Amino acid sequence: MSIFEPRMWSVMDIACLKWSSILFGAIVGAYVSSFVQAYVWVFVLAVVVLGIRPAMMYFGPRRPHSGHPTTTAGAPS
Repeated sequence: MSIFEPRMWSVMDIACLKWSSILFGAIVGAYVSSFVQAYVWVFVLAVVVLGIRPAMMYFGPRRPHSGHPTTTAGAPS
């Protein structure tokens, strides 16, 4: 099994990953709050820049072989 193998995630898996990331960020933010407050615009810019590609992949047109999982021809769907 490869790390880079495409997988279909359930809604529950995505929700658990999302909330664990939010809670981890809250803990880290509590420890480095003065640093984050000093450079808040850098962090805002990083969030926006890092969020562009996933948003484009989600809302953009589906292209075959662009990282989206597809079924094999003849396989039951």
